[in-house]
Amino acid sequence: MKLIKSILTLVICFIFLEIHSQNMMVVYDYKFKTDSLSSAYEEEPMFLFVNNKKSLFSSYTRFKTDSLYQLDKKTDFSNGQIMWKINKDYSSNVVRENQYIYPNLYSFEDKYILKWELINETKKNLGFTLYKAKTYFRGRTWEAWYCPEIAINDGPYKFYGLPGLIFEIKDTQSYYIFSLIKMYKTTFNPSELPSSQQIDKQEYISKNKYLKLKKSDTDDPARSFKIDLYKGNIILAEGRDPNEMIRGIEKRAKEKQAKYNNPIELNKK
Repeated sequence: MKLIKSILTLVICFIFLEIHSQNMMVVYDYKFKTDSLSSAYEEEPMFLFVNNKKSLFSSYTRFKTDSLYQLDKKTDFSNGQIMWKINKDYSSNVVRENQYIYPNLYSFEDKYILKWELINETKKNLGFTLYKAKTYFRGRTWEAWYCPEIAINDGPYKFYGLPGLIFEIKDTQSYYIFSLIKMYKTTFNPSELPSSQQIDKQEYISKNKYLKLKKSDTDDPARSFKIDLYKGNIILAEGRDPNEMIRGIEKRAKEKQAKYNNPIELNKK
């Protein structure tokens, strides 16, 4: 209840509702386990902004951060777990993903085809009749519930293409779960908000190049620190041992990587 109230407060601050608006904001509750050995879910609310041309999928925290960034462009309010954004262009069927690897924000096109199996099962949710569908996407089988009454062929994350808005979708092991909790009509367009995360350093690259950069970052987590140290962008206090700091960065990264053993996409191509 507190989570929903906090979402409503933010939405009221930044979104002006209008009956005749062509734009829609859909709020999903996102539960996930990036550590397959953990019994506890992490959780973060997500926004899907839709108009008749495109959509933007982003975390509540990312949306709030980018909004606040307009007030103080010297501050990067970095919070939350989910840093990526997903953009879908309906006219060209192009899906573009934005990911952050220090010190740049990278944007790349992600190409894939979703083949949906429509299943003759229904259930009710929020007063709507939902229909079931299945698809296989990058190592996981996903089960979705969509609503033909809402003629938006879109959904959370990279899922789209069903004859109606996706209300719920999860993988068959229930590691990743998206559940619709609210919908709004709005005149506000969050896709026009520039990203607060290194706004001046966004770079458009190919997905293959991004995956290589990501691998380099994983293999050598102190790489950026060492580069900044070499360039003089980091000045250490007297007596600080850079090698000790590098070992600390590598140790923390190794511990984090051990817990991140269950990505939402088991394969990337």
